[in-house]
Amino acid sequence: MASPGESEIVLVDPDGDLILEVGKEHDLTENNVKGSQNNESDSDTTQQQTIKPKVLRIRVCSKLMTMCSPVFKAMLNGPFREGRLPLNAAEPPILKLPDDEPVAMVELCKILHHKWDTHVFPFCALATAVAADKYGCATITRSWFRHQFLWKMATGGAYSRLGLAQLVVISYVLDDVEAFYSFSIQAYKRWRTKKDENDAFVSEISSSLPHKVSELLEQAAETYLEKLITSNRVVISEIFGDGYKGNPAGNLTISTLDEDVDIPKVCRKGAGIVAQYIQVLIEFGLWLPQRGDGPPASLEEAICVVRQLAQAHLEDEQPQCKNKDCQTCRLPWEEAIQEMIDWFEMRLHGLCLVCLKRGDLSASNILTKCEEHDAQLARGAFVDRRRDTRDYTTLED
Repeated sequence: MASPGESEIVLVDPDGDLILEVGKEHDLTENNVKGSQNNESDSDTTQQQTIKPKVLRIRVCSKLMTMCSPVFKAMLNGPFREGRLPLNAAEPPILKLPDDEPVAMVELCKILHHKWDTHVFPFCALATAVAADKYGCATITRSWFRHQFLWKMATGGAYSRLGLAQLVVISYVLDDVEAFYSFSIQAYKRWRTKKDENDAFVSEISSSLPHKVSELLEQAAETYLEKLITSNRVVISEIFGDGYKGNPAGNLTISTLDEDVDIPKVCRKGAGIVAQYIQVLIEFGLWLPQRGDGPPASLEEAICVVRQLAQAHLEDEQPQCKNKDCQTCRLPWEEAIQEMIDWFEMRLHGLCLVCLKRGDLSASNILTKCEEHDAQLARGAFVDRRRDTRDYTTLED
């Protein structure tokens, strides 16, 4: 979305009967003058900022603007001064909008005229979303937003963490329940376990949204990471339990005052597998008590670690058991861990925007998918295919 020169008219509709004059002129601020005097190396940057046009004229079709925006409809068809403008394609009148951001309004007008740009960055889209909300055309803009960011997210190219924060804000501003659900999953998966590494992310979100949004994302990241640590422990008992069902001869009976408990016997190979599995998890802070350098950088990275562990073919690196009837050697370690982590990642839930704005979303129900608004939530179609926990090289920020 390049900014045209000050004297140019952006022809969104070459036959339009109305020209929107967006923005207003600003003089150099005292800070800009001082900055250019104190640092000559910044003179080019300062000059670029000062010559950037503050006013853009956009030629549009008034009929489309009034059909898409109740605000424009009230202005152009109501009893106001704007309603008396002589709309004419031969000599289109000028409607001044001094308080709006020029480039954002250009993009919004293109959206309403079905002529949007093929590629838009999140920071540009954020200003457009704010303009759409102001003029009451968020519903129409949601289609553009989903095409630009949700559908493209499923096909290629990854967003930076800052860009992801902006997409969370946009989906909130446009009241896009499905997009907010999808982007919130990506946001807490990439939430850093070291708090100071989230400052820019939190600042971007909190500048436009209630601080509770970033708090819920942080709580979701922490809660799901704890759940993953629990799942890593549970999968061991599930593997042995499934492998020894109906095989009492392969069990070791431990008696207490109240009961006799059958415990699976583990051969030397099985003990080695379990030891290596736990050793890796301890090293990466995914086994309690946490040791080493602490947890992985994010929930996303933790999932990737477990996936690599499942793919390590641990059984091939251990000495084979001499007992050909040994049940431990037949246990499906790789398949069981892979199934566990697949199920874990598939069951990650995003935040319900309806409940959030209604005040019903809290840390107590953050892991529960909203059944009330289930029809509006994403069905798993919008997954960032460019960031795949099965391939660690795709997770670079």
